[in-house]
Amino acid sequence: TTHLLTDEAIQMIKLQDEKPFFLELSYAAPHMPNEAPSEAAAMYPDIQNKNRKLHAAMVTEVDRGIQKLISTLEETGHMENTIIWFMSDNGGKNLIGTPEDVVAPILNFAKLWGEPLPFPFWEFLRDNMVNGAGDNYPLKGGKATVYEGGLRVPAFFYAPGFIPQQKVAHQITVDDVLPTLITAAGLEHV
Repeated sequence: TTHLLTDEAIQMIKLQDEKPFFLELSYAAPHMPNEAPSEAAAMYPDIQNKNRKLHAAMVTEVDRGIQKLISTLEETGHMENTIIWFMSDNGGKNLIGTPEDVVAPILNFAKLWGEPLPFPFWEFLRDNMVNGAGDNYPLKGGKATVYEGGLRVPAFFYAPGFIPQQKVAHQITVDDVLPTLITAAGLEHV
């Protein structure tokens, strides 16, 4: 889906004229199931864990998609009049980051029934915990926890024509998106 979403976004950008437009692109990657093109996975010969290798390849495919979008914005003359906000929704899913009181019952359940579990929701949980390949080191925890490994994620905001470039050392949240966009648009917010 990463490639399909990128291609669709590129087509939408190419159809735009001088009027302002809004495009929200929400990649599903990196996410379970661990899937990526073999040529992307081949870029990581030193990673032995298959799931971790596929996870790295998924991140690479998102990076490539964003590079294509930026190239399209530059080619169409929209880049300097564009705001790009990139962020993730949570830290990576991994067995280490899942609280023991969640892991133990599900894995014990798997011992009784075998793998895959015959119950779709429980199998979904088991598969995500065991095969989730996120690496939140050095942060503790992961997706579905309130530790930094589950909450602290990368983000960047590119808007040179709207807001002065700066590095923000304090934390931001999704609640900061709307006020920041309102400021960038030159509007007053209440």
